[in-house]
Amino acid sequence: MKSVTITDVFQFIVFIIVIPVITNVAISKAGGINELLRQLPADKLTVYKHEQFPRYLVAFLVWCLFPAVLSVPPVIQRILMARNRQQVTNMFFTTAAFLLVVRALVILSCLAVFFLAPDIKPSAGGAFAYVIHQYFHPALKGLSVAGLLAIVMSTLDSIVNAGGLLVTHNVLKPCFDKLKVAFDELQAVRCITFLMGCASILAAFSIKEVRLLSYFGMASFSSVITIPFIAGVLGIKTDTRSFLIATAVTITTFILANLYLPADNYPAAANYLIFPISLVANAISFFGTHYLLNRGFAVVKWSGGQHKRYIWHPSWQGLRKTLSNLLPTPQKLLRYSQDRVARYGANPTLFALFMSFNYMLPFFIMNSYADPAAYTWLLAIRGMGALLCVGLLLKPQWPARLRRYFPSYYHFCLLYCLPFVATFCFLLEGGV
Repeated sequence: MKSVTITDVFQFIVFIIVIPVITNVAISKAGGINELLRQLPADKLTVYKHEQFPRYLVAFLVWCLFPAVLSVPPVIQRILMARNRQQVTNMFFTTAAFLLVVRALVILSCLAVFFLAPDIKPSAGGAFAYVIHQYFHPALKGLSVAGLLAIVMSTLDSIVNAGGLLVTHNVLKPCFDKLKVAFDELQAVRCITFLMGCASILAAFSIKEVRLLSYFGMASFSSVITIPFIAGVLGIKTDTRSFLIATAVTITTFILANLYLPADNYPAAANYLIFPISLVANAISFFGTHYLLNRGFAVVKWSGGQHKRYIWHPSWQGLRKTLSNLLPTPQKLLRYSQDRVARYGANPTLFALFMSFNYMLPFFIMNSYADPAAYTWLLAIRGMGALLCVGLLLKPQWPARLRRYFPSYYHFCLLYCLPFVATFCFLLEGGV
């Protein structure tokens, strides 16, 4: 634990020194951020119309949306190092904010290198290596490269260390305990860690494309762990047999899909449908096995600090009742809005004035769009938002029998004026 902590501290120091310096040098050589964004081609900002959008969407789901990143052994190891729940919460919030800054710096560095050296392979490693090689003093080149390598090494040694501990404690120890044979756990951890390191080196030599190697690792792990993880969070009482059977089916599906699906160009000769197919296979096998073994769905309910296990047998009546409890009916939405406004308060007048001025005044000072249809749609969608805000300004004149619906109307205006209009404008411009 102490070695992991020390390497993490050193990794943090490298992050806050080396990466900002590289980004600053790259941007300054490219002429500054304004020049960088001014010369950026429009196709680099295209989202859903991009030809690789389905592949990038799957990569986003693998790396960002599904909880596999939060349940990898090194992260769990760091959670167990915390003193209490509040420290874990602070750790995740701090890490999330820090990663946003780091990834923004990486993106800016790659964009700068895109203009400085268009022939360089579009990756963070290639961009950093180019900036260090071209613009750093010889005395700083070695330190910078060593620092970047230390970041990778500190992450990898945490993964291998956690893997060795898990295999020894959860696989070898129960087997030796059943056989009533004593064995040295510390020595077993060392041997397993060494073997896993050797296997990682062989895999790295076999697959030299980093994107492909990392995608295979994270996609396979996400396919196996996502559904059981979500099921456990929702209260379904999982068991070892269901998990192992689903894991075997998922890994088999993952291997077969990789062998028989046609190769794609992202990420590096791997078909992007491998992950969705494996995830569906995991969900079907996990819930199917769980239902057959338990003759229903074993659910855990917490009551007074204690948990109770019961079996839920699906039936048409029970399913209809469950769906009715989950569906957002008008009565539920009305109660929800009333409760939230009563608890947190609301200032509809200030919101309505701000949005009305923000929507209507810019039309008198800005130029028309080149596309008349786009300008007409934008004017209509903003005008509708301004009209909805008028209803908020007229709150005192609402009839008494309708005032109970005002919180729902207020929340509807919020949803329309903020996320809906912003998304509509984004799509109207073609995701650019």
